[in-house]
Amino acid sequence: MMNDKIALKLNELLLYCRNVMPSDADVKVCKDSLDMQTNNSNSIQKLTCLYFYKVLMELSGSFVCVYEKEEFFSSATLLRSFFEYYIELKWINKDFDNRFELRDKDATKQKSKMINSAKQSKSHSFDNFKEDPRTEESIKRNKEYLKDHNGVSIEEMCKDIGFSEFYTPYYRQLSEFAHVNLRRLSNNKFNGEDYYQIFDKYILMVVKAIKCSTSMLAKIWFNREILVIDSLISEIENLFENK
Repeated sequence: MMNDKIALKLNELLLYCRNVMPSDADVKVCKDSLDMQTNNSNSIQKLTCLYFYKVLMELSGSFVCVYEKEEFFSSATLLRSFFEYYIELKWINKDFDNRFELRDKDATKQKSKMINSAKQSKSHSFDNFKEDPRTEESIKRNKEYLKDHNGVSIEEMCKDIGFSEFYTPYYRQLSEFAHVNLRRLSNNKFNGEDYYQIFDKYILMVVKAIKCSTSMLAKIWFNREILVIDSLISEIENLFENK
């Protein structure tokens, strides 16, 4: 089971980070600026960063809860999603304007696949959707928007942000848990102690990712550094060293 002191400090860290987030009033001002100036890149970057950060806080909090219950497969699935959002956050903010458009096209591509699948479906539940003239208009508009578009993979993002050493040994290992893997399910050598050895290193990586993400949020939203978080993280690292 997770060390009680470590769990307490992790929850303290997450609580602190949630309090760092901009207030509802700050978010409203930011959203209002978009209404006045549609192409306000700074506001779009702020809101995008906040979206990623909220997801990271939710995933990390859920991870701590299920890990304390020794639910290892759920822990791994949450971790995989956590790192995907973290990698994306770092990657997109390296060149926000260009990369935001690229990822918007990736999202549009996924939406187009769903539209095409619904259009080709034999289910009568999609009849109104197929007959709606906006469906065909959307297909044509998306096709034009996605012309000559090539997406980017998680592995490519890792290389770009200097995270290559993470992809193969760590991300791929998490994928074994996140996807159905009969070898993993039937391999009796994986007992509780083995799982703790696997996940201990991930917890420290999560802590460092939270620090980096919080610093990024503070910089983008308030143009300032956050120093208090360093002492909390040092305490957690010391607890692991003395475990």
